[in-house]
Amino acid sequence: MYRIMQVCPASVQKSMEGLDYFVVEGGRAIEDLLWVVTQLRLCKAEMDQMIKDLSECKQYLKHDFKIHLEEKTDIKDHCMTFSLNDKDLHFRNECCDHQHLSGCPKCLQLSDLLDEIKRRVQLLETENIEDLYDEILFKTSNAIDNIVEWKKHIVRSKNQLRAKNHVISSLDGSKAIVMLDWVVKFLPRKFRQGQTDWFGKRGVNWHIAVCLINGESGFQAMTYVHLFPSPVAQDGFTTASILCDIVSDLSTLKPEITDVSFWSDNAGCYKSTLTLAMIYANLGPILSSYNFSEAQDGKGACDRKASHIKAEIKRYVNEGHNVLDANDMKKAYSHSLTSEVQRKIRVKKKKEAVKCLQL
Repeated sequence: MYRIMQVCPASVQKSMEGLDYFVVEGGRAIEDLLWVVTQLRLCKAEMDQMIKDLSECKQYLKHDFKIHLEEKTDIKDHCMTFSLNDKDLHFRNECCDHQHLSGCPKCLQLSDLLDEIKRRVQLLETENIEDLYDEILFKTSNAIDNIVEWKKHIVRSKNQLRAKNHVISSLDGSKAIVMLDWVVKFLPRKFRQGQTDWFGKRGVNWHIAVCLINGESGFQAMTYVHLFPSPVAQDGFTTASILCDIVSDLSTLKPEITDVSFWSDNAGCYKSTLTLAMIYANLGPILSSYNFSEAQDGKGACDRKASHIKAEIKRYVNEGHNVLDANDMKKAYSHSLTSEVQRKIRVKKKKEAVKCLQL
């Protein structure tokens, strides 16, 4: 018993927030299928085997399936070219240079298991359990659809990650990639805050962009932080103005940069027609590409930098200061920068924006 506890120690489940809703719905679908299996007329051996197979399929989708995906392979479930192929003529990309002659045991296990559960559920229609049958049929069909959508989500995530890695691997002295994100509004904080000050806070809008450059000394990251003292709409016009300002400042600091690629999440302010039209009209030939991450899969350098800034602001508040507006945020972040770090901070009067640039 003690040896078992050393190899498999007990763990405590913890609640989690902000999860990928594809993963959440997929996990809930597995739980629904586990309940459906218990309602089927199965012997104990068959029921235990189905429960075990469902658990293995869940672990496979969470961990191994994304690793097995490749651009081109003879396994149909792992071939992204085949999976992302459009049946219509708009995005048609057929696998002409290879054939799908092999199969993945885990993917086949998942497909066969879902078909078997569906077949067993249909056999219940002949029994006199109409109310229970409708519930089982609904949960089964809904769970299977969610699992399929989870699998599609993983394929799209791997494809968009491959596009991002392709842009980063092609960086040289004349190219740069800029990753963008609107951060959740920052709520003012005081060193000593009463209950009356806690309610009715108005958050500060701020936007973060991380520019990655491959220079002579290796990769170099520059972080642009735009702070707004007054509330602004996070719309296409504001976002496009920020993007153009970033590229303009980047061209001044690094005149050798002639090729810029953008990377952002699927927020409407980034992929709106106004945003794309404005950056194309203002940036012109310097704009090389604009890629979007898969929905619910856009965590990256901007989120890491935002967490660093929040930690520095929290440390600044703990030293006895108040951070109530955008200027205080700029002061708190500048206070944390050492002399070894190059920095450029300026206040933009247009739109009352405060811009903080760290090199």
